[in-house]
Amino acid sequence: MEVSTELIGGQIYRMTIDGEKYLGIRVSSHKRNIAEQMQNPDTRRGCSAVAGRVEPWEMVGLVEEGNEIYAYGPYREGRPFSEILTATKERALAQLVHLVGAAAAMQRAGITPSAILPHALLADGAGGLLVLPQPLTDSILDDLTAAERREMFDRFNHPDLKGERGFTFFVGVMLYRVLTGTFPFEGATSEELHERMRRQKLLAPELVKAEIRPEISRIIERLLTPTVVFGITELAKDMEVFGGGSPFREVSAEERARSERERRHVKRTIMGGFDRRVFFRRNWKTMAIIGTVVIVAMIVGGSILSNSMKPRVTAGMTPQQVVGLFYTSMTKFDSQTMQSCVIDGAGKAQISEATNLFVVTRVRTGYEGGSGFVSAQQWIDQGKPKLKSGESVYGVAKLEMTKISNGAYTVSYEKWAPVQQGSASQLPSSATVPAEVQGFDMIDRVYLKNEGKYWAIYKIVNTESKPISPPVVVTDTTAALPSQPQNLVP
Repeated sequence: MEVSTELIGGQIYRMTIDGEKYLGIRVSSHKRNIAEQMQNPDTRRGCSAVAGRVEPWEMVGLVEEGNEIYAYGPYREGRPFSEILTATKERALAQLVHLVGAAAAMQRAGITPSAILPHALLADGAGGLLVLPQPLTDSILDDLTAAERREMFDRFNHPDLKGERGFTFFVGVMLYRVLTGTFPFEGATSEELHERMRRQKLLAPELVKAEIRPEISRIIERLLTPTVVFGITELAKDMEVFGGGSPFREVSAEERARSERERRHVKRTIMGGFDRRVFFRRNWKTMAIIGTVVIVAMIVGGSILSNSMKPRVTAGMTPQQVVGLFYTSMTKFDSQTMQSCVIDGAGKAQISEATNLFVVTRVRTGYEGGSGFVSAQQWIDQGKPKLKSGESVYGVAKLEMTKISNGAYTVSYEKWAPVQQGSASQLPSSATVPAEVQGFDMIDRVYLKNEGKYWAIYKIVNTESKPISPPVVVTDTTAALPSQPQNLVP
């Protein structure tokens, strides 16, 4: 038997066996399973959709060539569907319209495509589509590494959606990628990617690329919202919009700038909300226990501090030393020391923030061995370097105190805090999106009383809070980002 092979793409080959052309799929590591599956007419059969007609396509045999085993069947012209990711937008959209049309024809024939491996789907460019038998698709999928599986399969398919809804979700991912140049969900691992598909709110396509027509953006958003029922028949009708002109519109420079501002804001909100939900869902019991312990400790500590037999930590300090201790304790999340510096409810907001940070950093230290925060002053002294993935900056820097009178000071400083999660009282993100921090030039007026054995702050008035613009990206996560396909659609 004379056999020759020519790679088409992935593990699919154009084969010539004794002068006849066939389509072959390399199955060397699965030859025994494939041989068994070929005995069953149902498992050895795939289908070919051409011009609205659906025909069976069956494996007819196994052949060995060059120490490799190939399953083969009737020859069909085509290229792996994954190649549309490097095609022009026009060609890619035309291929997606053909894909949905073929899926509609298959559904009418009682066949519903589900989770799609783009490398195992063959498209001829003119509307023809070949869906390989499931055992062959499984063999290709099983031979992928974990990283290859994430890139070639997991990022296209929702982990919980099957059948018709799984297929329409796949089309939504493809449309998003073709029109925006990015994928709707990213993850350094398949687990993270699946979590984001399940729970992360989608960043609307028109916010990623302002030129996308709003009605098309809405279609894609619905496709990628798992709770929305979206069938192939409805999708086929919606795909008609791509035959009625360009999916893009003209936008002014002002509209583009406004869209970019909104995109940045929405993206920070989405990423922060997702990170908080995942963190608290995984750790709510631990958080509750630690929170209870902290509250009890504060109550007990407050009782001790209020006892006149126990001197405050500020006993014997000068007024300026008390003020300095209050502000430096913020960076350390030391709310008890801050409480010792004040009376009459002064500094309530600052103390509350330090208390919240103390709780969440203790939880993160327990899980990851570190708080995730770097001191603002330390970060500035080191020249504002890029930090490890999952780290951020928080605290007071460049603290200066000017005496106004005996018991009154003007305090100027920089306050740095994460902006990705929306406020400083939330944990730095460990997601792959780089963290940003926002600095503020602050000026406070601080008033103290002499309580006999100690000085105490009884009032803090903020007189200036001016953002240091723009926000600074502090986290270098390039090493954690998943690899991106090359030759992206422009």
